[in-house]
Amino acid sequence: MTKHISQFLRGKIIGLKEEGYSAKYIQKYHIGKQSSISIRAINKIYSQHQQLGGINKQENRGRPRKLTEEQEKKIRIAVIKNKRLSSRQIQRSQTLNPNGVCQKTINNYLNKQGLVCRVTPIVPKISERNISERQEWGMMMQGMNTEEINSIIFTDESKLYCQQQGKGFLRVIQGKSIPQKYFRLSQQFNGGLELMAWGAIGCQGGLKLVRINEKLNGLNYKQILNNNLISTGLLEDGILQQDNSAIHKSKIVKDFLADEGIEVLHWPAQSPDMNPIENVWAFVKDQLQKNKEKIQNKEQLWQHAQKAFFSSECSLLIQKMYINYQNRVEELIKQEGKNTKY
Repeated sequence: MTKHISQFLRGKIIGLKEEGYSAKYIQKYHIGKQSSISIRAINKIYSQHQQLGGINKQENRGRPRKLTEEQEKKIRIAVIKNKRLSSRQIQRSQTLNPNGVCQKTINNYLNKQGLVCRVTPIVPKISERNISERQEWGMMMQGMNTEEINSIIFTDESKLYCQQQGKGFLRVIQGKSIPQKYFRLSQQFNGGLELMAWGAIGCQGGLKLVRINEKLNGLNYKQILNNNLISTGLLEDGILQQDNSAIHKSKIVKDFLADEGIEVLHWPAQSPDMNPIENVWAFVKDQLQKNKEKIQNKEQLWQHAQKAFFSSECSLLIQKMYINYQNRVEELIKQEGKNTKY
């Protein structure tokens, strides 16, 4: 090994060899006291000098580059022009990938360039009537203090899946927000493993995550609330938030919550952007996407979903959203009840 030898010693060795001294003589009388350099290393340094015409060691070329500079430039330009272009599409393109480089290499390159893949938000088209209701609701929520906001338990149902990159995903520069023109009006699912789940979050993090194995109706939704929030005492001093789906508004659920004395937060229609649990679902789905290679069946999908939902990273996200919830309300008022960035 010669890489640890300084330029000064290399020059001295080459000079002595040029004067006709042997490697053994140089090693014993000239550099032995300064460094434990072997005779073989001395001969190698002089041999490299003869081949390269200098004192520097030959560069360690390592593995050859899989993507040429020209390919990298083409890929970068293509992704900037078409933000929905996936690494799989690039990998299959003869124009962008004539050498047949694997999808992982392309992903790694794009990530190094700061072109990260993100899920585009779902933004419903809000009716004029609901815009007005959202604005009034925002004014009402503005009067709530921190303690009252922290007492709210946000709930929701969501479909969890390992979704392949498609129209629901976008390449954006890291740290930049997704432009509103790319927001989706509805969920797009490209197939694969999926399951339904109900979740609840509090000011400290994820509270409950329940797998739904049958079609949800008023009766089994009532059981979910009873088994996970009421019998556990989580709603003893709390306020229940739920959206305005027909199941949540069914007579059996209304009567049950009234009998239990549960306070239900008035919720405006078409307002997923006001529910922090929507951001939690986005986080969980993002984690499932990252681990999709490890997920081969629904049981593994459920295990990974639970791991993400109850992770410390997710808890920190939830705590931050509760602390900054009034910012969300103020943004709604600023937008006069229209869609917000949340």
